[in-house]
Amino acid sequence: MLEFAYMSDSWSLPGAVRYGEPAKSRAKVKRDIEKVAGYLNAGVCRYGYVIVFEEANSEFATDLAAQAEADTDCRVRFIRGYGAGPDD
Repeated sequence: MLEFAYMSDSWSLPGAVRYGEPAKSRAKVKRDIEKVAGYLNAGVCRYGYVIVFEEANSEFATDLAAQAEADTDCRVRFIRGYGAGPDD
């Protein structure tokens, strides 16, 4: 099972109105993790991933992927389109 989340950087551009971002997008990823976890628990699939395409730093918890996998068996992967640093 694959679930995708696209997180635009539009809220981070100069003069942009945030409209609740990046918190709204983080909440969407949380819902995606819960959704995939439900499928895993029901036996609908054996593996589940939430793949996040992140154009700007949305300030996810650094341990989100590890915590999600430990709690739900859902794996979270980030594809980042910004200079996040040497460890990302």
